[in-house]
Amino acid sequence: MERIHIKNFKQIKEADLQLRKFNVIVGDHASGKSTLMKVAYFMHHLQDEIINEVSANAPQIFRHNFFGRMKQAVRIAFVHHFGSTRHLADFTIDYYTPSGELVCFYINDNNDLDLFFVDDFGDKILDNSFAAVEELVALKNKGLDSTSTEWQDVLNALRGRLNLVFGDNTQELYIPNNRSVWFAIGNRVQALFDEMEQTLKNKGFLRFDSEHELFHLHFVQHIKNNVVPVFKRNATLKDVFFDIMKFNTDANLAIESTSKQITELLQGTYQTDTFGEKIFYELPEKYVYLQNASTHQQELIRMIQDLFLAALHQKPVLRFIEHPEAQVKTDLHKTLTQFLIWYATSHPENQLVFSTHSTQMVDALNQIVEEGKLLKAEEVNILTLENGKLITLSNPKTGEVKSKLTEKTLL
Repeated sequence: MERIHIKNFKQIKEADLQLRKFNVIVGDHASGKSTLMKVAYFMHHLQDEIINEVSANAPQIFRHNFFGRMKQAVRIAFVHHFGSTRHLADFTIDYYTPSGELVCFYINDNNDLDLFFVDDFGDKILDNSFAAVEELVALKNKGLDSTSTEWQDVLNALRGRLNLVFGDNTQELYIPNNRSVWFAIGNRVQALFDEMEQTLKNKGFLRFDSEHELFHLHFVQHIKNNVVPVFKRNATLKDVFFDIMKFNTDANLAIESTSKQITELLQGTYQTDTFGEKIFYELPEKYVYLQNASTHQQELIRMIQDLFLAALHQKPVLRFIEHPEAQVKTDLHKTLTQFLIWYATSHPENQLVFSTHSTQMVDALNQIVEEGKLLKAEEVNILTLENGKLITLSNPKTGEVKSKLTEKTLL
């Protein structure tokens, strides 16, 4: 079973994390909730870091330097995600993959981040990666690059092999707080992120002023490449649903009730046309353009669109969300919880991890678990960090939520 053991990393003194289908992290401000989620996200992202290194530097990768290249790539990625480790105390992070393999991160004698793959885990990664290195070198010699179909085919085949090694074929995304910032700044923030993305492609390294920049960059890249183009082609959420699901009549995704939930959450109906994205607050003619909508609507819309598409595509995905209730009125928190459960249960392998300060969301989850219709008790994990230690607030064997959480836990 997948497991992450963290000791003495930033605010976290000790945490033994085992993810279930629906994971909620509650607790005080600055208690380590985001750090815990980011560590879990990074561990799931290890395969991508290996693939990115193979794609970017195939001609410089040989069997004798393979592990050195991979370790350096992972070190750089770790600094991108968490900042410099030089000022941190000694820490260890042990990641047990879903397939039971183990990779360990620690501070070495030179006060640098180091890692090692336990037993034959590293050999499995090498055996399944080096053929892709040789294939990419051959393609490069033919004048092809990462924009070619052949190049992407090699990377997709490598991803499939590494999925088997890691035992993990979910596509992960971290959805950060302050999601509405790019609406507030408009095209300028998009230009900034495009520049950051291009620098990463050209140099393979980019100095970030804070760890938050990278998470926003990944989120913006995902929305720009995978979400916005889909909704530009369609008028409403229902249009997107029927366009994608016309070839999948077996999926029972309750589009009518889900559309009502989304309309309630947005306090309006989302539509897009040749003039742009709009929130209609009174059909058929009263609307506001999305760039001029409320912060609450802007904070929700991209998260909702991503989760909506993830459910429709019927492929296993993992989402980490910082405070999904941000800017949302408390009387809508139950509806938001129901929508998140709809996403999580739309595929048997979907998982969700989110942080919250909302008693209403936890109370709604309590009620839904007690009913036992949408979520099974053993699929739920409610956690908190107290004095740096991870504590499970739901029954560790059954997942059943003990009692309603106090205001103190959800300050």
